[in-house]
Amino acid sequence: MGERICANDLVGVYKGDRRSGVRPLPRRGQIKLRIMHIVMHSVALALQNLDHK
Repeated sequence: MGERICANDLVGVYKGDRRSGVRPLPRRGQIKLRIMHIVMHSVALALQNLDHK
């Protein structure tokens, strides 16, 4: 579920939609940052799920 939202954010960044109040980074850097966030989020969720089992 969380990944789907992040993927939509990534598409938005790709199309050039930017959140107001955030200084735009260079596009490639922004996308790399977003991918890193998705990966970190996935890893954190996986670790949480492992802890609860």
